Amino acid sequence: MSCCCNQINYKSTAIAVADGNMNISVNSTNVPNNLECATLVICQTIPTQAAPIPVQITIGATNYPVFTKAGNKLMSDQIRTRRRYFMVFGNNPNHFSVMNCETLCPTSFVPTPAVVISDID
Repeated sequence: MSCCCNQINYKSTAIAVADGNMNISVNSTNVPNNLECATLVICQTIPTQAAPIPVQITIGATNYPVFTKAGNKLMSDQIRTRRRYFMVFGNNPNHFSVMNCETLCPTSFVPTPAVVISDID
């Protein structure tokens, strides 16, 4: 899927860590429609304590989670300052997905494996 000309261009205005997430505030109150394209330019320094935690985009007072093209949560150590990320907005549930995953850095995040309890007699 490629992005079209009618995309919303966001620039970050602040980056903060809160509630276990890295929240990127943007310069707009426009929320895209389903499957609408957007770009995000990271303008501020990414906090060093913010690695690796999930990334969210803050539009107004609402936080939207960001996922990779593969459907994984975008982690704070995968993005860099002064880069542009191409995204698509989805509304089930509301979220952004980064489409140009080749610009993402590898994450050091290792998920905690689920505990499997088997009932073997």
